[in-house]
Amino acid sequence: MASLADVHDKLHALRQQTLRQRLRLSRIDPASLQKLDGDQQKQFQKLEKALRGQYRKAGKATAKRHLRSLQRSRRINASHIDQALHSGATLPVTAVQRFFCRCQYPHTAEEEGHDQETELSPGYGEGPSAAVSFSSNENKAQLFAGADTSADVVAASATAKAWFRFSFMPPADGTYCARPVVQMNGYWMLWAGAAVECTEYASLPIFGFRVSVRLAMEQLSDPVFNTSWDILTGPSSASFSAGFDFDSVVDDDLSVEVDLVGGDQTVVFVECVAEVYANNGMHSRVDMQSSPFFYFSVPELRWGTPCFSRFVIPVGGAGG
Repeated sequence: MASLADVHDKLHALRQQTLRQRLRLSRIDPASLQKLDGDQQKQFQKLEKALRGQYRKAGKATAKRHLRSLQRSRRINASHIDQALHSGATLPVTAVQRFFCRCQYPHTAEEEGHDQETELSPGYGEGPSAAVSFSSNENKAQLFAGADTSADVVAASATAKAWFRFSFMPPADGTYCARPVVQMNGYWMLWAGAAVECTEYASLPIFGFRVSVRLAMEQLSDPVFNTSWDILTGPSSASFSAGFDFDSVVDDDLSVEVDLVGGDQTVVFVECVAEVYANNGMHSRVDMQSSPFFYFSVPELRWGTPCFSRFVIPVGGAGG
């Protein structure tokens, strides 16, 4: 009995055979069409290289801005803790502050490691590619996901995932806040090549991408919380390519509130997922890897309690 992979390969071969036969019936020379596709691919790669060079220049300035943002955020957080230490070992919250305050974050979770995963479809052809690498002394990952299709690769998709693991110990049962500091820097591109034929719905050119952040919590290895945020999606009608960056300190607060059991270690996973897909001569990619200034970074995860919580963690009174 044929395996699932064998059936997929046979379906792919049947699809290619049907395309070649339709080209002959349309009096189109498959060899000439293949040469045209190859020439176009070479020009595309040359232009992409030039485009990537421009984004790399811009990425350096973005990385400096992210560093300043993180340093400023740490100074503000430290000043709040200093105020608490001089006013009774809890974060002071006045009536006005209480109205605007959502959570207080006097603690930083322990960083415990990282991991990654890549997924490619299909298993044949040169269409999909994905890669993840990590910096040795920073909570920084570099990701790439690309999907390139032609007459030989009808459809392709790729996913690159990278995550960092943190932990802390809640001292008592209650509601806790967690705020990961997430920064990203890179570029995306969607480019439409010459599709072989578009005579049916299955052959319509389709491409796209998505970059998201996922946060998951566990206690005693059991899931207790899971959420995600879409940071970037495409296609965009405004452009076929653009640099992008994200900084949770200023762009979008990724904080969450979760009910936890006191005395049980809480493990928090903060993950970046980059997904691309393309078919019928289309090209799609998300690049957070080709420059030393491209990255997905989680420099720290802060935690504490809601400002209206009955249980307020004393500053310096809990680990993490």
